[in-house]
Amino acid sequence: MAYDPTATSTTAQVLDRIQAARQALEAELAGLDEAALTRPGPDGGWSIKDHLAHLTAWRRMVLGMLAGQPRHVALQVEAATYAQGEDAINVALAARSNSQPLAEVLSQFRQVYDELTAQLAGFDEATWHQPYPLTPRPKDGRLGNIEGNTFEHDREHLGYIQQLLQQRA
Repeated sequence: MAYDPTATSTTAQVLDRIQAARQALEAELAGLDEAALTRPGPDGGWSIKDHLAHLTAWRRMVLGMLAGQPRHVALQVEAATYAQGEDAINVALAARSNSQPLAEVLSQFRQVYDELTAQLAGFDEATWHQPYPLTPRPKDGRLGNIEGNTFEHDREHLGYIQQLLQQRA
């Protein structure tokens, strides 16, 4: 989905959309056991756990950028991996999450949501349209990146998770 700066321009609007996306994900996870959360996709692809770890890593990137960290540092990947683009980054993130226990992934998934929403709740309205510190592209304001790595990203991965569950039914 293309970034629409008029869709969410206030702190309350952004936080409402983040909360709604979180509730949709949590509703999908409710009642799923460890086997359902960790079973690879039908083609050997990502499990639901992998999707949650992925979303967590990209939220951490937003938190890191808000703190002035370079993106690769916030994502905890090598600069060379980051320079290769999203596919290489996602491969590295998935490899790292494979060894994480499910309980740890779920805990971090929820914790990073709480940390990010707490930080965003303190933003005044003018802050949304300021660029991040260390942002390589001058037009990359905070709002578009926050939207893209919270509720928009959630919507994308919720669809993948729902597909996984439907394919297993």
